[in-house]
Amino acid sequence: EETTEALQRAGINAAAYHAGLSSLARDRNQEKFIRDEVQVIVATIAFGMGIDKPDVRFVIHASLPKSVENYQQEAGRAGRDGEPSECTLLYSFADFKTWEFILGREPGPTTPQQIDAVRKVLDFCSALECRHQLLVQHFGQELDEPCGDACDVCSVDRPSLPDDEALLVGQMILSNVVRLDQRFGLAHNVDVLRGSRAKRVLELGHNDLSTYGLLKKEPAATVKHWVNELLARKCLRRVGEYNVLKLGPEAAAVLRGEASPTLTRPHDEPAAASSSGLSDDASQELFEQLRDLRTELAQQKGVPPYIVFGDSSLKDMVRKRPVTIDQFGRVKGVGSAKLAEYGSRFVRQIADFCERAGVATTGDSRTARSDSKARGKAGAQAAAFELFAAGRSPDEVAEQLGRAPSTVGGYLREYIAVNQIDDPAPWVSSRLQEIIETSIDAVGPESIRKIREHLDDEDIAYRDIGIVAACYANRLPTSS
Repeated sequence: EETTEALQRAGINAAAYHAGLSSLARDRNQEKFIRDEVQVIVATIAFGMGIDKPDVRFVIHASLPKSVENYQQEAGRAGRDGEPSECTLLYSFADFKTWEFILGREPGPTTPQQIDAVRKVLDFCSALECRHQLLVQHFGQELDEPCGDACDVCSVDRPSLPDDEALLVGQMILSNVVRLDQRFGLAHNVDVLRGSRAKRVLELGHNDLSTYGLLKKEPAATVKHWVNELLARKCLRRVGEYNVLKLGPEAAAVLRGEASPTLTRPHDEPAAASSSGLSDDASQELFEQLRDLRTELAQQKGVPPYIVFGDSSLKDMVRKRPVTIDQFGRVKGVGSAKLAEYGSRFVRQIADFCERAGVATTGDSRTARSDSKARGKAGAQAAAFELFAAGRSPDEVAEQLGRAPSTVGGYLREYIAVNQIDDPAPWVSSRLQEIIETSIDAVGPESIRKIREHLDDEDIAYRDIGIVAACYANRLPTSS
């Protein structure tokens, strides 16, 4: 207040003065972030979109974006250097109601479309399909198969409930919604199903319902997880200002026992990989030391750290651990100019670290390519190969390993390629093989999408196309 009064006495616009200070502070914070002087920055949408930093490793949304287009642009701030990055979106249904309130305060001709755009983001978040496929489809294109392990849906293999158990759980939850006259929200439904003695449950007499306590042995988080899966499967829907649960279009078939909903059992996700992309402590420590050296050299030159070397180059240094200038010249992103300017400093840092830590050095990147995720994926693939060799079908392998059918389809194509199998008969009928190969003759075996498009109206699964195409490719002559 004293500052404002002094400015007014001096004839200076106080509002403009404080706005200028705020702008200077934002510019100063952004510069610190660009130069790696700070590792985390909290920003509005507009400010965040103005950040041009190629090695952003994480983007975290604190609430629901306004549209899928906005989310695509905002998440795109991460990983612009091509290195693995993570985008996390924290949301709840309350975010949608907030947007609905904000957009409804100034109604106009575009308000319904704007609210619908927010609803599409909510649908995207709640869906149980590959996020990459959903994003591509939103923009009018198609992705042949799920991404495999690049999104939360594909990368976390949640064990599916057996069909009979999933049907029973689904019927319990849907029946409870009916017993509550479709007038209550998720929390109250979960309380009744788990046999809660909460005051509201007892006052309303819902402890006398036939569905009371049917899922009392399950944690609340698990029951909520199943309710959300039934929402995604269109067996349930949220309605009205208070988000009450009502039956969806797919509920009747489940209640009649004609269709079993796909339900999974949640479990703790594996710990995130280290920022270096490597799992062992020594590699992580070396990566951090190289980051510090990069920052020091960048400050001496007055440039952002990524101008010296990007994260991808530092990770390659950790993998290869070069201790000669010749070896350092083979690191990703090291040209002749950077080799001459920085080579000796980085080589000395790596050599000193390896000597102190007792870590082996190498000029071969193949010796250090195993993080925890890669080992897990390789182990599952090896197990799948053994099951294929024993004559198990892809569906049986998917069920036994607890992996998505699309993931197992990829394992099978790898199995076919590694073992040079050229006959798809164990997995595809001769008639189906003939139909698919007719299209392969026309467009080639490389693109499953192109083969599928050429098949036109044929109702043939992508997995079958992939199997036939892989076998077909093994029959083609190889160039010497």
